Amino acid sequence: THSCQGCHSSDAIHRFNAPEDVTFDDLDQIWDQAAIILAVAGSDTPTMPPQGGVSEDDRTKLFWWLGCGEVGR
Repeated sequence: THSCQGCHSSDAIHRFNAPEDVTFDDLDQIWDQAAIILAVAGSDTPTMPPQGGVSEDDRTKLFWWLGCGEVGR
C-alpha cells in the first residue's frame, strides 16, 4: 500500500487529484475497493500509480493478497 498512500491517504500532503472517496487509511477501506485496486494497479497494464514504478513482482503480490485475502478478512 506504500505506493498508494502517497495520494490515497487522508493525510497526504498533496493527493494529486485522487478522488476524496478513494482513501486507504485502513484495511477495511482497501477491502472495499479491492476489485478496483486490482483493475487499476494489479493488471498487466496498470494505470496506478500514474507515475509507474510498481514492479511486476509487487503487482503479483497485490493480486494474491487481494485475490486470496478475503478468507482472512
